[in-house]
Amino acid sequence: MPASGYLDVLRRPGTARLLAPTLVARIPDSIAAMAIVILVRSATGSYSAAGLAAGAFGIGTAISAPLTGRAVDRLGQRRVLPVLAAAFAGALIGLVLSSGHLSGIAAAVLAAAAGLTRPPIDAALRALWPRLVPPGQVDAAYALDSTAQELIWIAGPLLLAVLVAAGSRQLPLIACAVLSITGTAVYTAGLHAAPDRRNPTAAAASPLRRARLRALLVCGGCYGVSAGILNLALVAFAGAHGGVAWAGVLVAIWGAGSLAGGLAYGNRKWKGPVEGRAMICLALFGATLMVLAAAPGLLVLAVLMAGLGIPLSPWLGSLSASVQRAVPAVARTEAFAWSFAVITAGIAAGNAIGGVIIQTTGTAAAFLAAGGLSLAGALFGVSRPAVRRHL
Repeated sequence: MPASGYLDVLRRPGTARLLAPTLVARIPDSIAAMAIVILVRSATGSYSAAGLAAGAFGIGTAISAPLTGRAVDRLGQRRVLPVLAAAFAGALIGLVLSSGHLSGIAAAVLAAAAGLTRPPIDAALRALWPRLVPPGQVDAAYALDSTAQELIWIAGPLLLAVLVAAGSRQLPLIACAVLSITGTAVYTAGLHAAPDRRNPTAAAASPLRRARLRALLVCGGCYGVSAGILNLALVAFAGAHGGVAWAGVLVAIWGAGSLAGGLAYGNRKWKGPVEGRAMICLALFGATLMVLAAAPGLLVLAVLMAGLGIPLSPWLGSLSASVQRAVPAVARTEAFAWSFAVITAGIAAGNAIGGVIIQTTGTAAAFLAAGGLSLAGALFGVSRPAVRRHL
């Protein structure tokens, strides 16, 4: 990867025009679940109903991702993404319009509908990178993608805070609907840079048949569970050391570290297979996670969170590049959607597991468990013949 890797990617015709709108369209990924919690809690007065709705949204998203990804591979991005974006926005607006007389079950149904119709625009762009840039820049393109998405996790929560502060519980979901439709429309309009392809036979080429992809998905699942445990542990640690509000600060520091790590990763010329870098980054993430267990207070934990973020963007970028290499071109969107679904499901499972660990043994044990899972994922990856032969 050349020193100017990211700039070289952005100079390619059409790349910036496609990347920018996907960032806009993906902002709902960072705030939709929380916006649903805020709206449903306000409408029903119940945290249980709010949690049920957010959970239904997450489950719907995880279930639909591979299915919508396969639809994109078969029918083309221009045909599928705008329809899904419109349906996604419609479900969110329906949730907003009915919020004055929602029951918990009705809210969960509408939230699930939103999750099921989420457009896989992230997977769609990742499937296009090998056609947008020459082979020598593909790794840099995926690293740029994973680094740029950190902006979503910075801008999204800030937008949520501003809209909630404006006094409306409906505005965040309305914003999600508008951003999804607008970003998707601009993205599909720019697809002339990479002519849309339809592959009616893609259904016969399920990427899950590839042992290499299955091994990478296990690694991604281990990371997802680790991240889910970490999310709960940060809230619990912050609550015990000065207030739950500090959890947001810790997450922001984590994101800043990830952004810095991604920029540094893109400014080096790397040798060796990208699969090896993916496993090294996942192992570094896990090892740093385990160190969090020794933090005596918020200040030390904040410093460690910056370090925890450094391997994050490189891990996600190298994972994407590895997934791209593991499957044929006709199944790439579905493969990336599976990666998203497995990580999303892992985070949900990690949230549940983290709650049990924290309740029974405390946050230090949660940090250790989360780190151990990521280390186990890296070890699994290097131990599988389908991955090891590419290291």
